[in-house]
Amino acid sequence: MQKWAHHAPMNLLHKFYLVEAERYRVLRQKAEAIKMYERAIANATVHEYLNEQALANELAGRFYLQWGKDRIAQDYLLNAYYAYTRWGAKAKVEHLEKCYPQWAVAY
Repeated sequence: MQKWAHHAPMNLLHKFYLVEAERYRVLRQKAEAIKMYERAIANATVHEYLNEQALANELAGRFYLQWGKDRIAQDYLLNAYYAYTRWGAKAKVEHLEKCYPQWAVAY
């Protein structure tokens, strides 16, 4: 994937960063995971991949929840909620509302 991302970064680099973020999360390398989530979100935003911007925010939010950083997680999940809404992913919006009712007021 890294090789493909090198040749078409506008289409694939954010995907590579998100896969790397998840890999680092599984390996419990938090600093590296944080960096990769941020890069994935930034690249997806710049290249207007709204669906993958939403997914990266959601996964980053879950990462922070697992770490016990609820306030940071809320921000990422809120960004995911708004990105899914703009993308028109009604089922994902409802899923977030159901999974995180404690923050439904913020939505």
